Amino acid sequence: MSDAIARMRKHFLIGEDEPVGIVACVGKDVEVDTSRGNRDIIVTANTADVDLDEEIVLPGGADTGYFLANRKVVVDHMYDMASCVGHVRALNPVKVGGETTAWKTRIGMYDLPIADDILKIARATGIGVSIGFNPTAYGPPSDDEVAKYAGKGSFKSIVRQWKWLELSFTAFPCNVACQSGAVIEDDSKQIQLDELVTKGVIRAESATALGMVEDAITKAAPSNSTRFIVTDGLLVKVTQPA
Repeated sequence: MSDAIARMRKHFLIGEDEPVGIVACVGKDVEVDTSRGNRDIIVTANTADVDLDEEIVLPGGADTGYFLANRKVVVDHMYDMASCVGHVRALNPVKVGGETTAWKTRIGMYDLPIADDILKIARATGIGVSIGFNPTAYGPPSDDEVAKYAGKGSFKSIVRQWKWLELSFTAFPCNVACQSGAVIEDDSKQIQLDELVTKGVIRAESATALGMVEDAITKAAPSNSTRFIVTDGLLVKVTQPA
């Protein structure tokens, strides 16, 4: 995640003394709409779940102005032209009891090979997204906030207001902690991803860009784990027994 944070700081001109964060929302309510010539993915972005930094980013605190002026959707928090795969067509708050609890996001996918592969992944297993943001009001939770979000698990901080900077695709079931060189342990969803890449349904290059595989073999696989690497353009499954 540190590499993604560094890229965000550079791209959005955020100083080292300013806070910046990433919150992932993996595989929630994903739809693919190809009716009437559309190439759209509809996904829930940001819910009030506890993220990997043990904080909750409140959906209702979002300042969407910058993001909606830009609207670009990228892969793995990469900001070069080749990593821009779509644009936000609609961004609507999900309200429960008058409170914003999530953002329903409709993304129009570009006519690119990697965008084609993202659509295939979304249909087969769901797709993850993560938000790059600049927190503007945050701190330890109050007693009321601890009580309100007690069912979410342990958390140390609440981001009450934040500036939405960008939205990235990430491969389900990887989360933001394991993008750009993911170690993928076998379960039903991961086996589905295995089949997508090994059967040639999606390209090895797309799998690498989305953090589904490692592009180097220098890192040893943990015990009882399966990972994928790309060697000479070929996808290879590597399993290390206990």
